[in-house]
Amino acid sequence: MTEETVKLSVREIQTLFSVVHKTWMQTMGAHLASHGCGLSPLQYGLLRTLSTKPLTLSDLSRKFNLDPSTLVPSVSALVKRGLVKRERDPNDRRRMPLQLTAAGRRAFTMVPFTLEHDPLADGLREMGEDKTRALLGLLTELVSRLPDGESMLRDIRERVELHERLAHEATKTDD
Repeated sequence: MTEETVKLSVREIQTLFSVVHKTWMQTMGAHLASHGCGLSPLQYGLLRTLSTKPLTLSDLSRKFNLDPSTLVPSVSALVKRGLVKRERDPNDRRRMPLQLTAAGRRAFTMVPFTLEHDPLADGLREMGEDKTRALLGLLTELVSRLPDGESMLRDIRERVELHERLAHEATKTDD
């Protein structure tokens, strides 16, 4: 592949990822707003991630692949609302793991996992199973070739498994 083709492909992929991300954020934002929880998609994601175990800001930064400074405003807002608390690690006083409060768990669980309308899911349905699997395979390969890609893929798998487990638990309580 020529260097010019690589540069053009990078620009197209960046733009396509941006469109997918924007669509997801708008969809999730509307879903959260429709349930009146007052959470942004990032805040909801933080609550979801903290719902299984306390994590430090650095841990969350790695899991979300975001700079800690990007997470600070969202985490601070969650702490201020009493949804998350910081507590010193008794084994390492320098560590300040974040954990859900009872109010945080209630806020997190009040939002159903099933979206009323998900344009990304609609698009994948239209593409069909074979193309969807191919897309997932190619994206996974691309991420694996990025710096720290294997670690990011492990975090992604953990987040997907967490989401599936919580969605399954939510459907059991709905029955």
